[in-house]
Amino acid sequence: MVKLPGAAVAALFLVGSPLAPAQDDMETVLVTGEQPGPGLWKVSRDGHVMWVFGTIGEVPDTIAWRTKEMEARIAGSQEVLYPGWPRADLDVSVFKALTLVPLAFKVAKNPNGATLKEVFSPYDYATWLRLKQKYIGDDDDIEKYRPMVAEEKLSNAIGRKSALKDLRMTWVDEVVRKAARKHKVPVHELPAVERKIKVEKPRAILKAARNLDLAEAECVGRNFARIEKADEKGLFKFDVASVNAWATGDLDAYRAQQSVVRDPNLAREDCTMAALDAAVKRQSAEPGNELSRGVDLVKQQQELYAEAGKQAYLNWMAAAEKALAENTSTFAVLPMNMVLDPNGWLSKLEEKGYAVEYSQELRSTTENAGATL
Repeated sequence: MVKLPGAAVAALFLVGSPLAPAQDDMETVLVTGEQPGPGLWKVSRDGHVMWVFGTIGEVPDTIAWRTKEMEARIAGSQEVLYPGWPRADLDVSVFKALTLVPLAFKVAKNPNGATLKEVFSPYDYATWLRLKQKYIGDDDDIEKYRPMVAEEKLSNAIGRKSALKDLRMTWVDEVVRKAARKHKVPVHELPAVERKIKVEKPRAILKAARNLDLAEAECVGRNFARIEKADEKGLFKFDVASVNAWATGDLDAYRAQQSVVRDPNLAREDCTMAALDAAVKRQSAEPGNELSRGVDLVKQQQELYAEAGKQAYLNWMAAAEKALAENTSTFAVLPMNMVLDPNGWLSKLEEKGYAVEYSQELRSTTENAGATL
């Protein structure tokens, strides 16, 4: 499917996701050399076990985290289990999407040629200028874009600047897959849970959006303030502390760092619905109006994504229980935030009567088993 540009599209109103601060204080030093590596979670019942590995995306190659325990558990398993993630996409053909691109660019810009200086309050515009200068630099064209598009571009620029350019990075997941291939253990990756949203007359909806008033400016201004506060705390630098804690298997340190980078006071608002609802009310749109249909699409996407998320959980739970029943040993991979969530998928297994424990203390049983990759 062709991706239409910017928040215009926001998938015909589905505007981008918030930038989650995931970085750490610049004074923290990245650990190097061989580290103990992350521990595993052990889920067991009736002599059957599932080892759960918490991933964090990429880590610098300077960290040679020890893989003996992980590889030994994979080698002794009959299956490596991955979840299938939820998706809710617009059902628009490639050809139709291409024909919408020019119109989408028009929607991404402020109506009547207004600039961000005219849209924001003086205070919010001053905040925007400081962030823009630091992360984007001189770019007069961006001043013509809608507030949510400007926020999206700022988020992308922050992401590029926070990347570690001097270090080679490796996806943790690749280490798992390499071990599975080496020991010929089948990888069972559940299919994505997809929901399609039928879009009737997408061009008409985009045209209706071209003259939307700028109801999102106040909301985006609040987000700029949160972004600047996070920036002042150094939260947009590479998250050294979390990587260190993960690489050394220090769960307490990892949780502590996550509580810092996920400060709810710095969480950004999704300004999409506020803007659209306000626009519909001000224009007294009747049901069936193209603008109202655009709002309905956003709500439908949110509902379908939540529904897909529930189904993804049910699919994984069924696959995990099946694996635990049929395999002597299973190796499963989940993101760290899901593994540590007190209401997450592992806690649901515990509620079903499975024993769940963190296995770092079990390392001595596998210290000499397997081999590093």
